[in-house]
Amino acid sequence: MADVLFFGRLQDVAGGRAKQMNLDGLVNIEDLIAALAKDSPRLGEALNETTVRCILNDAIVPRSALLVGAREVAFIPPVGGG
Repeated sequence: MADVLFFGRLQDVAGGRAKQMNLDGLVNIEDLIAALAKDSPRLGEALNETTVRCILNDAIVPRSALLVGAREVAFIPPVGGG
């Protein structure tokens, strides 16, 4: 099991800040996004935006990053301000 976290507007789309997911059978973050999209196509669309960053166990990683040893996966949209 791993914690999947959503920040910013992704939290609203996901219906909450966190989900616990069994990652068995999922190879990489792209697979995780596809699994999340099955339950919520709208969330899948939001996560597939190129500006969304993926964090795996506290490190920014590409979507191709392997989920082996994943304890936490977070998705962070761009942050504006000034």
